[in-house]
Amino acid sequence: MTKRVLVVGGGVVGITAAYFNALKGNKVTLIEASNEIGGLLKSSSSTFGHFDYGVHIASRTGQPELDDFLFSQNSQSLHSFTLQEAGSFFNGQLTSFSPFLNLNSLNGQHKKNAGYELIKAPTNIEADNLATALKIRYGETAYKEAFEPYIKHTFGVKPSELPIYYMQFFDMYRVVAFDEKTSSAVKGIEYLNDRIAFQKPTPGVEKYYPKTGGIAYWVKGLYKQILSLGVDVILNTTVKSIEYNDKNISVKFDDNEHCFNEIDWTISSAILPHYLPLNNNIKKPNFRKTVLLDFVFQEPILTQCKYINNFSPTHLSTRLTCYQNLLPDSTFYAITVEVLVETVKNSEDLLNKISTELTEMGLVSQSNTCIFSQHRSINEGFPIITREIDSSIKKLNAELLSKYPNIKLLGRSSSKGFFMSELLIDTYMNCK
Repeated sequence: MTKRVLVVGGGVVGITAAYFNALKGNKVTLIEASNEIGGLLKSSSSTFGHFDYGVHIASRTGQPELDDFLFSQNSQSLHSFTLQEAGSFFNGQLTSFSPFLNLNSLNGQHKKNAGYELIKAPTNIEADNLATALKIRYGETAYKEAFEPYIKHTFGVKPSELPIYYMQFFDMYRVVAFDEKTSSAVKGIEYLNDRIAFQKPTPGVEKYYPKTGGIAYWVKGLYKQILSLGVDVILNTTVKSIEYNDKNISVKFDDNEHCFNEIDWTISSAILPHYLPLNNNIKKPNFRKTVLLDFVFQEPILTQCKYINNFSPTHLSTRLTCYQNLLPDSTFYAITVEVLVETVKNSEDLLNKISTELTEMGLVSQSNTCIFSQHRSINEGFPIITREIDSSIKKLNAELLSKYPNIKLLGRSSSKGFFMSELLIDTYMNCK
């Protein structure tokens, strides 16, 4: 039976939900609050090239029908690769072969202690907060000397206040340790295998990046596909009210009432209590201001890494996208730096600070001239979801699923995944 489906949110999850609903013959409407489709998978253009909103590289999901939608139509315009070189910076040292924090960069006895504690770490992790999980997983030394100061600096709260899934942010779920021979041997022990990183880039699932136009070019290709299926896309539009019954859901937007059989909700579920009678005990999270700083240089950047995680608690840089390495023979010698801060008082000072950090990280020589730089702010910011808020959201989601079965929660706020590929798989399984 043909259904009328409303998809709320025009990010890649919303686009995917719209596509597979329309493919079944459903009449689909997608509404997006901004004036552009894509969520954070957007790109800012300049006379020098395109800058993404953070590190965004698309990966195959292993679901043939889903991957066909994501990549087949755009295959000629995408560069594919299986070797994703990535790096990390910690304690004054740039690690060029792994995005994970390198415990070998610890000083003297701390390095020895961290290695010993890592080997002796318990096989099972039972913890209710990020601090305990990191201590159990890597040991007290790694936690105190590396993770704790970095997390406080980056997120503005103690690790004990955060849920365990924050370990996924900026690749904190593995570490580099020992020499290459020893780490390879230790990875043969099952419980240590998923804690210790390889010490050289290794081939993995096929990944993609557009040959031109930044990551937004890929999303625009997906957008064309849902339009070809007749999906009605309405931008600059938000939900004003929802009236729910088991057969029809009346939703008001663009000053009109619309009737649907199903809502696929891909934005924060914490918004839904504004429209539906639900137990709403969710505190508003604090937000870190998210700033993107773009730099273009006259000469190549001194790394082969596609992206770099910065674990230094004295730097403001968190993650860096190195565009010249995303495409073969690229002459776009540019970097986008993500920064999470409490406030920004002076954008020019921030650009100068980050420029100095790029030199300190060994990415840019002092003789390499910066020919363009700019400052961009992400309006939404980065919400700090504490354990208390996370628990409330999970209770809210359970209540939503119980009371309103015709409202599907998809995307990050569904608590069903973290990485883009797993969220897209969940969306596909729910909408195919």
